[in-house]
Amino acid sequence: VFLSVGKGVICLMCFIHLMGCLWVWVGQIAPEGAATWLVAHNVSDAPLVDKYLAALHWAMSCVIGSIDISARNSAEHVASVLCLVCSFLVSASFVSVITT
Repeated sequence: VFLSVGKGVICLMCFIHLMGCLWVWVGQIAPEGAATWLVAHNVSDAPLVDKYLAALHWAMSCVIGSIDISARNSAEHVASVLCLVCSFLVSASFVSVITT
């Protein structure tokens, strides 16, 4: 039982890491001067680790449902919706793993 829960937690953290990386990338590919989450949260000029930690916060919030960081342009909205759908699927899978 603990092994399956441990594997589920590791898979969930890997998923959150990938979502965080995607969120940083989407914020960085926007044209210069565009409204992005990086600009809105004052991390556009911050070191990459600060951007990653803010994105990780966003990704974890997608999984648990309370988002303090929000999309500011179309590309970010698309990425956000895709991540929310995937978060739902991963969360449902995680619950399935720990209850069987």
